[in-house]
Amino acid sequence: MAISLKDYLKALEDCPDEQVDFSSQGVNQRIWQLTARLGIYNNWPVLLKTSYQQFLQFLRESDFTIQNKENPIKANYNPGTAKIQIFSEVKRGLVTYESSSLGHNRRQMENYEISLLLHPYQTKKIEGVNSIKAIALVANIIGKHALTDNIPLCFPRSFGWNDLKDKQLCLEKIVYYP
Repeated sequence: MAISLKDYLKALEDCPDEQVDFSSQGVNQRIWQLTARLGIYNNWPVLLKTSYQQFLQFLRESDFTIQNKENPIKANYNPGTAKIQIFSEVKRGLVTYESSSLGHNRRQMENYEISLLLHPYQTKKIEGVNSIKAIALVANIIGKHALTDNIPLCFPRSFGWNDLKDKQLCLEKIVYYP
């Protein structure tokens, strides 16, 4: 039951901006619905099949400010809170964690050209928006860019933390476009 990029982006927009109780391995905590349902959290990865320079150009033309010139390049989301690290290759630690015999790991390493990490570490904050929601806003912008410009994309951790006990379900929820 794979989820389409368009459906995932709609789910990001529609997800309630509230916290829920979450328990894992005897640890109880409060997490945002975006994390529980859709996997959005700090260090959230995105894989794209586009050139490093084309993606940087998209950021320059969008609501982002490039912060440095060396790999990985860092860009701030101009409204605040969220940052992006842009790597000129697919970093092994950013692909789906699972046995390569299932194919996702290999597919992600071979079929994409750049990788991104989304973070909530900007000093400037978006008033009234929690850090996880800010990451979701940036993920939505990148996803819409992929749809508009027909850029192959993968959200390798697009499964919610509520799904972590069912490895097969997690793998089925990985978003690939197209």
